[in-house]
Amino acid sequence: MPRPYPVLLADIGGTFARYAVFPSTRARAAPVWKVPTASFRTPRDAL
Repeated sequence: MPRPYPVLLADIGGTFARYAVFPSTRARAAPVWKVPTASFRTPRDAL
């Protein structure tokens, strides 16, 4: 089954939450951004 795009990849750690977006099947990830986890109550808020 094909995956829907774009795809959000998240790495949520104790200090930072890091995010990248894959816009299509063969595309490279869009630039990764990171935010300090202590600044947000939930991962959804960090988005």
